[in-house]
Amino acid sequence: MISVWANSSPLASEIGEQFVGKAWHKRYFVLRDETQDRSPCLEMYEKDELFTAPLGIAGPKLILDLGQCVHIGFTSDSTRFPYALVIVCQGRSPLILAAEDELSARSWLLALGLITHKGNTGKLFKEQ
Repeated sequence: MISVWANSSPLASEIGEQFVGKAWHKRYFVLRDETQDRSPCLEMYEKDELFTAPLGIAGPKLILDLGQCVHIGFTSDSTRFPYALVIVCQGRSPLILAAEDELSARSWLLALGLITHKGNTGKLFKEQ
């Protein structure tokens, strides 16, 4: 898990925030690698206790299928957070994550890019 802020409409790292409507909310994100049964994904939890809770108590509030990702990169859409990333997946509204600092933002960009594009020779994520 990582500490970031998030901004988005319904979509789905360690600690994060999500923007719902017109306000940013602290959310917890978990980046999961692909398995034999599923594509790589980004899971969003409302509280860190839910992520660490025993199975069956509470699942993620949102699961973003990174196999459907068409773009990952920095964005200037946030005036509050200078280190914001955008994730765009087919059939979904863009998800905006905002890190506390440049190092965290670049680490997220790298991790998302590596997991999302394993074995893909095309470059879908972009640095500014």
